[in-house]
Amino acid sequence: MKTHLNNRVIKIFTLLILTISLLFTLSCSGESKYILTPETTSGGDTGGGGDTGGSGSTINVPADYSTISGAISAASTGDTIIVGDGTYYEQISFEGKAITVKSENGVSSTTIDGGGMTGAVVVFSSSETSSSVLSGFTITNGAGYYDSANSYTFGGGIFIASASPTIKSCYIKSNTADYGGGIFMQNSSPTINDCSIAYNTAYYGGGIDCNASYPNIYYCAISNNSATYNGGGMIVVASSLPSISNVVISDNSAGDAGGGIYCADSSVSTSVVTITNNLPDESSGCGL
Repeated sequence: MKTHLNNRVIKIFTLLILTISLLFTLSCSGESKYILTPETTSGGDTGGGGDTGGSGSTINVPADYSTISGAISAASTGDTIIVGDGTYYEQISFEGKAITVKSENGVSSTTIDGGGMTGAVVVFSSSETSSSVLSGFTITNGAGYYDSANSYTFGGGIFIASASPTIKSCYIKSNTADYGGGIFMQNSSPTINDCSIAYNTAYYGGGIDCNASYPNIYYCAISNNSATYNGGGMIVVASSLPSISNVVISDNSAGDAGGGIYCADSSVSTSVVTITNNLPDESSGCGL
């Protein structure tokens, strides 16, 4: 069922706790704040959350390689990298490889910490597919990929460009960037499953910035993120069409519009989504 919501209806709906139990598409029109083309660089599971990968070899960190980056560089298609407990102070790129990188014991035991240095903690920018899997990590303290063409940063926690990876059972928290504090995606179709995206900050899209992308986001929580301007929880622009199901979007804030979700010239397909306690609850384009 396709529903076009005007601003007055949005105000009424967002005074309530929104639990949308039927599939619908929210279409949003209006001028988006930006359409950017940054250059790209290579750069419900538990307990590690996920499959052990394909028929390839298993690489253990730190037993075989002291860093996750080192293990990825050594890996081949179908390999699985199992990361032992601890905090790993590094930034990693999947380098276009169809591999699984998973923690041994889940998010509470294994952290990838970007150290607050410029750069996303995790990068997918080499045409990765759904066979490139990140599973079971806390992703934190990233400052975003820096685009020298316009002096902005993108994707503090995870940067995705022209790729469609699988991200599951991760806690993406306390990252920052100009666009997409937790996750930035452009021209991409990632699958994000069983993740918590929280306490991230950005100018636009505190939790997630969805730019010309088609992500599948399900069984996730997007909460306590903030944006200086639009999209505290999530911003959706440039003809994007995210599919969001069984997701809670709560306690996010934006300085301008769309505390929960802000979209412009895009649509959002939702099923069983709870949107509550986000501020503000209105915008000149389309915001929740």
